[in-house]
Amino acid sequence: MFIKSRLQPAVLLSIIWSAATFAQESSPLPLPNLNSEISVPDSVTMLMAQISEVEQSQDSFDLKLGELSFELGLQLSAIGLTEEALAAFHRSDQNMKINQGLYSENREIFLRKIQEQHIEMQNWEAAEQSLEMLAWIKARNYDTQSLDYVAPLQEMIAWNLAIDYYQSSYRETNHLLSAHDDLEDIYAIYENNEQPIDTKTAELAIALNHRMALRDELTPNIGRMDSEVEAYRQVVVLSRSCQQQHPVDLEQANNCARAGEREIRSKTRELNYGVSENQSLSNTQQPVLKAYLESLTSVPEPIDNSVEYDYDPAQLFFSRSYTRGRDLLMSQFAAWRVTGDSTNTLQALLNLADWYLLFGYQETAEGIYATAWTYAERENMTDQMQMLSPLPLSINGLVEEFPLLGSGNNEGVADFALIINIQGKVERIEVIQSNIADAEVLARLTAEISMSRYRPILREGLPIAMVAHSVTKKVLY
Repeated sequence: MFIKSRLQPAVLLSIIWSAATFAQESSPLPLPNLNSEISVPDSVTMLMAQISEVEQSQDSFDLKLGELSFELGLQLSAIGLTEEALAAFHRSDQNMKINQGLYSENREIFLRKIQEQHIEMQNWEAAEQSLEMLAWIKARNYDTQSLDYVAPLQEMIAWNLAIDYYQSSYRETNHLLSAHDDLEDIYAIYENNEQPIDTKTAELAIALNHRMALRDELTPNIGRMDSEVEAYRQVVVLSRSCQQQHPVDLEQANNCARAGEREIRSKTRELNYGVSENQSLSNTQQPVLKAYLESLTSVPEPIDNSVEYDYDPAQLFFSRSYTRGRDLLMSQFAAWRVTGDSTNTLQALLNLADWYLLFGYQETAEGIYATAWTYAERENMTDQMQMLSPLPLSINGLVEEFPLLGSGNNEGVADFALIINIQGKVERIEVIQSNIADAEVLARLTAEISMSRYRPILREGLPIAMVAHSVTKKVLY
């Protein structure tokens, strides 16, 4: 497992470091830079005085020092002195290690605060190490085959998905593979405990396997041509949004469209026509794609008759993502159905329908949504099928839980109005308001929204087309 393999050496280094530097860390913390533009409140100075008093009257192992250092860290963090707060939280964690041991579960609050400061400083590797240390501590305190260990694994999976979503390019897959390994551990835990996987695990599995499938050319129903058609459709939606944003400035509208198109193409497969990611489609290629796109409306919807291909998993691992996700969700539904748990059975059925929708099997998805409605009626649970707005799927259903792992010192917010079609795709997007000063950043964010997928609003189990929806997105730049 990813956590175990990476942290064993780190823990040994931590023990050595602790013994070598404890005397240094027990020395008084330096006062924050009083010449900083940030004014230091009196409460911080008072805390520093209290820490100094305890150091002089008690030994360096006194628990009071850890408590005061933690409170100091909270106050420094609140006024934006992140580096000083990080030092204070490190000291409080060091005090806890000395008093209660390296494996104390009480270290969790300190490690989470340390991680928060690293995220604030955009030090992603150090933030990940803090999260891994926390998971390692829980592994030492829990049976790693118990259900108690599922939550730490889920947190690591979510972190890796966040890194992949915010920072990875199309060709980077390390974080997805790490998340896959942790998911396999969760499956083993549930199997050993003879229980179906929970809803959170299913959501993570959907997001992970869907993102893996989008990186593969052999996945059923989202082959190279289908991927290019979808990218073209998203570019059209984006271009209309750029025209709406800049109705009288053609140059600005074109710049917006180009920046957004680069974002869309950076997150889709290599183009079928040999066009690089930074080039637009030629005038001769656009009509070909447009004709193919329009022809799809007259072609019967595909039905899932996929074949189990016998690929070498070492070479074509990502090509199995579609079947992995599908088989897992089918198994989850069957397992919950046996238990008689109506709520989880219904959710598992909806998850399965969402999976087919994500991969373009519209007819199959609609059939399962209708089946879910019939099941809900029989179980007197139709209230759980009511939807006030489209439900974000795959990574978009999880992204709000992620930390904002961008780059840059500016944070911006934009409000968007969307129209969601019957396939759960963004048909139209409009920027309602935004405080994002960089036009290219806003264009990339708009492009990101255009790639979102949703479960359409269901009425008696039937998807409703052209539904209005609104979202608010933050970005670091």
